Amino acid sequence: MRSGSISGSSWDIRTATRYSWRPTARKTDGRFVGLSSVASSHAEWLKPDGGMQVLLQFARVTRHPQFPDVPTARELAPNDRARALIELAELPYRLSRPFTAPPGLPPDRVQALQAAFMAVHRDPAISG
Repeated sequence: MRSGSISGSSWDIRTATRYSWRPTARKTDGRFVGLSSVASSHAEWLKPDGGMQVLLQFARVTRHPQFPDVPTARELAPNDRARALIELAELPYRLSRPFTAPPGLPPDRVQALQAAFMAVHRDPAISG
């Protein structure tokens, strides 16, 4: 089992998905978390005085509008080779929930599914 510590705060691979890190503790700690997870469970952390400072945007081609002054990992890459490695590392986050259909699906059915998928995501009652 992998474990370690950063600035006196220990971590264990088994608990890596829990929110054991608290920005209010005012310790020098770091955590890699998804924006949607933080926004839904700890929105107060994202406020200007919330105690969390976003240092890097990962798995983004462009900067998120909420964090215009925070660089993406790709921006910080020193060269094209490093940027290519970052892009490779970002793939699981960009394709984490793909929607698929069986091979050989007729084109009209593909278009119908795509249109329905997009209609659901444009519906304010569903997407907020």
